[in-house]
Amino acid sequence: MLKSGVIFLAGAVLAVAILAPVPAARAQAPGRKRPAPGPPKNLQVLPKNYTRPQVVAVMRTFAQGLGVHCEFCHVEGNFASDAKPTKQMARRMLRMVNRIDRDTFHGNREVWCYTCHRGQERPLLHPPATAAPARHKTRDN
Repeated sequence: MLKSGVIFLAGAVLAVAILAPVPAARAQAPGRKRPAPGPPKNLQVLPKNYTRPQVVAVMRTFAQGLGVHCEFCHVEGNFASDAKPTKQMARRMLRMVNRIDRDTFHGNREVWCYTCHRGQERPLLHPPATAAPARHKTRDN
């Protein structure tokens, strides 16, 4: 009886050890504050003096305009990296939008990603298909 109780207790301890959540490697000790992130790095098209909140606000409009998440253009955990081709394309597109706004709208922000993308990764080349147009009566029918 004592032997089965010890085995049960050992099994319970092992189960708790296996099933207990493992703290993340970067978890902060209680009471310690995480250091504030530094300024944005590797800004090439956005103004270099943009603060982190300003950059995040712009990036959110990009994400909404294309219906994507950060990792679509950015390497996870390294937003400054230029490794993804989608990030290079995003920069080209932003330059294009800036030129359109400058040359057509006197520098006013009138064009955004959503203007063409409408929440899709790639801009739609044609209007979406709709129901067949209604037939109008003519003299012949």
